[in-house]
Amino acid sequence: VQTLGAQCESNSNTAATRSTIATQLGNALTNLVNLANSAAGGRYIFGGDRDQTQPYTIDLTQANPVSAYQGSASTRQIQLPGGALIPVSLTAQQIFDGSTPATNVFSSVTALMTAMKNNDQAGIDAAIPLVSTAAAYLNQQLASYGAIQNQINNAVTDGQQASTQLAAQLNNIQGADMTLAIEQLNQANLQEQATLGAQAQMPRQSLFSYLG
Repeated sequence: VQTLGAQCESNSNTAATRSTIATQLGNALTNLVNLANSAAGGRYIFGGDRDQTQPYTIDLTQANPVSAYQGSASTRQIQLPGGALIPVSLTAQQIFDGSTPATNVFSSVTALMTAMKNNDQAGIDAAIPLVSTAAAYLNQQLASYGAIQNQINNAVTDGQQASTQLAAQLNNIQGADMTLAIEQLNQANLQEQATLGAQAQMPRQSLFSYLG
């Protein structure tokens, strides 16, 4: 989208050229909406808790081609082995459809597409910076997923290490020599009784008894 916008920054482009680019921008906008509607296992992964509902529809014949967000907030969390909770995912609204022009990918692309259709140089000049800021914002959301992925990878590693340690402990318990263990326990009991008996026979005199 940024590349297409850069092609029409100058006034030398014809209305026909810009109309063709507008069509390409419409295709790009459709692809973005399809990404926002990505599904896996019968669930819309960016639909928040309402993951059975498609987040967006698109109709390029409308002035505002992308519908309002149809999903919900995302409240699901994953519990890591240490007990910490992390969010499962962001919503399509958070990623593509922010509340400001600088965080709204859909509206920035729509603004550029509309300006191209109308051969509106001022509109093109105004929309291109919005596309750039929206692209930077989109990269930030990608980075947040990278951070979540790192936390999950670390949790998997910690879980595998804990599983290995527990398996070793279980093996030691299951492989113990019961006869030897009972003998050691009996010896420990005898030693404890002997110690208690010796302690009971110790004189109860204090320092004051000797001074007297």
